[in-house]
Amino acid sequence: MEVRPRGRARPARTRADRPEVIMRRTLIVGYHAAGKGIREISQLMGISRATVRLWLRRYEAEGHVLTRPRPGRPRVTTNEDDERLRRAVERNPQMTAVTLTREAELPCHVVTTRRRLWEAGLRCHIPARKEMLTEAKKQSRLSSRSPVLEVERYQIFGHKHRTEDEKRESLGFRSWVDVVGWTR
Repeated sequence: MEVRPRGRARPARTRADRPEVIMRRTLIVGYHAAGKGIREISQLMGISRATVRLWLRRYEAEGHVLTRPRPGRPRVTTNEDDERLRRAVERNPQMTAVTLTREAELPCHVVTTRRRLWEAGLRCHIPARKEMLTEAKKQSRLSSRSPVLEVERYQIFGHKHRTEDEKRESLGFRSWVDVVGWTR
């Protein structure tokens, strides 16, 4: 249903658009056309009389029982903007949404750009989230790993790589009991 008064209406994307809902409304009109009264229709369908009256009036006024378009926020991008975006993706499909937004000179947020691509059946390249390694961080990482620290780390945590017998021998029986949690 494409009714656009002043370009600000869109079809409702709710439960009201489902075929079974439209079919129930049509059934109300059908029962009424068959000669059934409002009270009888409401009892048959398990709905209020006000709902039956609403759909009968709507049918008489508009000639259908479809959900009306509802006003919504206007789109930020125009058809020309969307076309520029499509052309930019066709030129280089590996571009990210941020780069596409800049290159196509779109007046919108990056999330809107992704939405427009989804609507067009296109995808943008999603980069891996990686922190940029600056020279200062690189030097900091290299300086923190001294050979002395590595030896100490092995001595402290080295027992994790030993067998149970080796642990028992190095700890002594009393310490082994404390580690395992045995009690007398």
